[in-house]
Amino acid sequence: ELTRTIRQFKPDLVVCQNAVRHYANLGGNHPDHLAAGQGAIEAIYPFARNPYSFPELLAEGLEPHTVREVWVTGTEAPDHFVDVSATLEAKLEALRCHRSQQRDDPGERVSARLAEVGKPHGMAYAEAFRRVSSR
Repeated sequence: ELTRTIRQFKPDLVVCQNAVRHYANLGGNHPDHLAAGQGAIEAIYPFARNPYSFPELLAEGLEPHTVREVWVTGTEAPDHFVDVSATLEAKLEALRCHRSQQRDDPGERVSARLAEVGKPHGMAYAEAFRRVSSR
């Protein structure tokens, strides 16, 4: 389905989870997040661009598509930072809806982390990504 979606919408950019287990912060290694990242990366390369992958999609008129760039979250080596100050409250509200995964209100913890990421880059709050060319 991910390959189908990429071929259907033909994005230039895909943002996804990190598919690589890291040991600096074991809490960032949730199996669902790793699997989502792996699935996204595999859909981007090789499947979405390869005309021989999923021939049924080609038969449906969904031509191969090459995503230009991937922004990976949760990486140990981020190289791109996005100011999220204007959308911080919306992010926190969305996280608060994920009650089954939160013991406490995530607002203070998430705000502090995003402030820590943003400060060296002159931003009040920022998200960190690793930019990967997929061309």
